[in-house]
Amino acid sequence: NDPTTGRTAAGRKYRKLSPGTSAPNFALWGQMLGGDQNLFADLANKESTLGSNDGHATRTQNRDLFGISFLVSPENGPECRVPPALPPPQPIAPTFAASYPGSGAKMSWNLITGLTGVQTGDDWLLNDVEWNQAVTVKTHFPHPEGNPDIGKMFINSNLKAAFPRTVIILRHPLHALPGYHNYVYEVEKGLSGHSKRAPVSEWIQWRDAHFPTEMDNWIEHVKFWTGLYGSAEGGVSPAGKIERQIVTYEGLASDSHGPTSALSLAKFLDNTVGIDVSTDPSVVSCIWQKVIKYKGQPTAPGGGTRDIESERSGSSFRPYSKKQYAYMISSLNELLTSHHDDNQLRPVLESYIAEAEVAKATREEELAKAKAES
Repeated sequence: NDPTTGRTAAGRKYRKLSPGTSAPNFALWGQMLGGDQNLFADLANKESTLGSNDGHATRTQNRDLFGISFLVSPENGPECRVPPALPPPQPIAPTFAASYPGSGAKMSWNLITGLTGVQTGDDWLLNDVEWNQAVTVKTHFPHPEGNPDIGKMFINSNLKAAFPRTVIILRHPLHALPGYHNYVYEVEKGLSGHSKRAPVSEWIQWRDAHFPTEMDNWIEHVKFWTGLYGSAEGGVSPAGKIERQIVTYEGLASDSHGPTSALSLAKFLDNTVGIDVSTDPSVVSCIWQKVIKYKGQPTAPGGGTRDIESERSGSSFRPYSKKQYAYMISSLNELLTSHHDDNQLRPVLESYIAEAEVAKATREEELAKAKAES
């Protein structure tokens, strides 16, 4: 990052917090956390009582405030509408939405808004939504695209009291790395986001220059967030609090698994104090259809861009070398070994390893066939 311009490597610019301030400082970030840290400590403590009548009563009371009760029409059954993204009626303790870049962050952002009716934010304050006014705060940290002050604040302050939970959004590195490169390419060429894939030649050049670093960044992202939230066994902390949920791009975008993935996300978000989310499977499935598949909607909610990769024009062919496939599989296997008891992460890694092995074998067959025909 360039501290004089507030720009990341890919050229994004965060909102300056006060005149003459070129980068966030801890005092100002502390103010963004609500000023009164006791408020957030109190909200975090209430996470452990979400199953009580008091916690349920709070969510039921907020139901009408958010307009969520009107998602299902008594006359039309499970037909739903996607609510607008509104501020919460009072400051809340938000949830991190952490992802490696190129993993469908905006897609999940739109789904979270659709499920909750509450606005979302990001670690760079790009949309001018203060953290305690957002149901989730998107971040790519510890990747360089993320705000590095997030890490500093975990070390120097009790940031986890303000962000008691996290949603980790994973996408197979086979596809996440090219997704990130497409974003970098669009920024470098001055193109609209999610508009065009980089030419294969550009991908290969970038891949060979950045693959080991970006593969390691993907691994470190998983280690960082699973290490901070939950436990070695999964998303429940040693104190018994539900701290993290892992969702995958593949699951959210899947015709067969998408509604189920969205339902697990809705149930997790419904445990946020002050936020009420419908966990009726028919309602969640309807919202998923409209937000992810754009059923009956010409554009994304709020006029945003569509986020499924097929919206980008250009070839989706993204080959890797034999050594790169091997490095990816080895890295995923090492991560699986160190997190084998994690009931959230383990099945995802197992499926990713299997897919990478198939991709490696398929590519080797293609190269062998091409060589035989030449």
